[in-house]
Amino acid sequence: GWNLYVGMNRVNAGGWNQPDQEVMSEKLREGLDAPAIQAFFAGEGLARLGGRAGDGTLLRFMAKKFTQLWCQDSFTVYWLATGARDDSPLDIPKHSSALSALCNLFYGVLLGCCALSLFRQIKTRSEAFVLPVTLLAGAVILFILLEANPRYHYAGSAALCLLAAGSCSAASQGG
Repeated sequence: GWNLYVGMNRVNAGGWNQPDQEVMSEKLREGLDAPAIQAFFAGEGLARLGGRAGDGTLLRFMAKKFTQLWCQDSFTVYWLATGARDDSPLDIPKHSSALSALCNLFYGVLLGCCALSLFRQIKTRSEAFVLPVTLLAGAVILFILLEANPRYHYAGSAALCLLAAGSCSAASQGG
């Protein structure tokens, strides 16, 4: 319920925000139990899904969330930088730009390998890509509805790796 409620907040592109957190805090102060709170937020989230608030159409909103979730891969650097200890052997905050660029470069190579794998497998009419594509499509659809946070695309990263592996196996076979 809560993740759907936050995920359907068009004003904040489906991301965590203080106004929604205040609604949660209010429900907790009312003494409601977890199932009652989740039921409340599920209903409110479905109402938001059906509404036309914010920046326009549902399709534009979903595209914005998709972009927020899948178009970069450096959220780990943010986590490491904000949680770095003073005695860390690597000054992560100091090197965060370079580390972010490295993460995004690796992600770009991974996506390129996925595209190459799909192209080769479709060209040879192989069905090896069906499972990773199905897993990835499920993760995309699920997170388009729920709270959008760049770290949430990591759930689909395993499927991306499976799909990208097809480019390596196809390359080693000469095809």
